Amino acid sequence: PSSTALGSLDQLKEYLTTVGTCKCGLECPFRPEHVFNFDPKVLSQDFVLS
Repeated sequence: PSSTALGSLDQLKEYLTTVGTCKCGLECPFRPEHVFNFDPKVLSQDFVLS
Protein backbone atom coordinates (compact mmCIF):
# COMPACT_ATOMS: atom_id res chain seq x y z
CA PRO A 1 0.00 0.00 0.00
CA SER A 2 2.90 2.43 0.53
CA SER A 3 4.29 1.98 -3.01
CA THR A 4 7.65 1.05 -1.50
CA ALA A 5 9.88 -0.72 -4.05
CA LEU A 6 11.53 -3.79 -2.56
CA GLY A 7 14.51 -5.38 -4.27
CA SER A 8 15.70 -8.03 -1.86
CA LEU A 9 14.57 -10.43 0.82
CA ASP A 10 16.32 -8.30 3.46
CA GLN A 11 14.43 -5.18 2.32
CA LEU A 12 11.18 -7.14 2.47
CA LYS A 13 11.87 -8.34 6.01
CA GLU A 14 12.76 -4.80 7.12
CA TYR A 15 9.60 -3.42 5.51
CA LEU A 16 7.36 -6.01 7.15
CA THR A 17 8.82 -5.32 10.59
CA THR A 18 8.19 -1.58 10.27
CA VAL A 19 5.51 -0.30 12.64
CA GLY A 20 2.30 0.45 10.76
CA THR A 21 2.93 -1.95 7.88
CA CYS A 22 -0.19 -3.99 7.10
CA LYS A 23 0.37 -7.72 7.41
CA CYS A 24 -3.24 -8.73 6.79
CA GLY A 25 -3.64 -11.92 4.78
CA LEU A 26 -0.09 -13.18 5.35
CA GLU A 27 0.34 -16.70 6.67
CA CYS A 28 1.61 -17.10 10.20
CA PRO A 29 4.40 -17.83 10.68
CA PHE A 30 5.30 -15.87 7.57
CA ARG A 31 8.21 -17.30 5.58
CA PRO A 32 9.02 -14.77 2.85
CA GLU A 33 11.71 -16.98 1.33
CA HIS A 34 8.92 -19.41 0.33
CA VAL A 35 6.73 -16.69 -1.21
CA PHE A 36 9.02 -14.07 -2.77
CA ASN A 37 11.81 -14.47 -5.32
CA PHE A 38 13.90 -11.45 -6.25
CA ASP A 39 15.85 -13.22 -9.02
CA PRO A 40 15.20 -11.18 -12.21
CA LYS A 41 15.67 -14.33 -14.33
CA VAL A 42 12.64 -16.01 -12.75
CA LEU A 43 9.30 -15.28 -14.40
CA SER A 44 6.68 -13.99 -12.01
CA GLN A 45 3.56 -16.03 -11.37
CA ASP A 46 0.11 -14.98 -10.27
CA PHE A 47 -0.43 -15.52 -6.56
CA VAL A 48 -3.90 -15.90 -5.10
CA LEU A 49 -4.54 -15.46 -1.39
CA SER A 50 -6.84 -18.07 0.03
